[in-house]
Amino acid sequence: MKDLEQLKSEIEASGAKLAEISGGDCSPEAVQQTISDLRSNYEALVDFVSHVIERVAN
Repeated sequence: MKDLEQLKSEIEASGAKLAEISGGDCSPEAVQQTISDLRSNYEALVDFVSHVIERVAN
């Protein structure tokens, strides 16, 4: 459950960053940070899905 809570908080944080960018109120650093955050979220999601698949398969 800790993984789900962490993933949820990361996704919510990314949502705030995306809102900042979509509003046109951003800098190149904000775009880079958002891309980095999205990459981190993707990696966390892949780890979580792999964990679930491993649990179901065994």
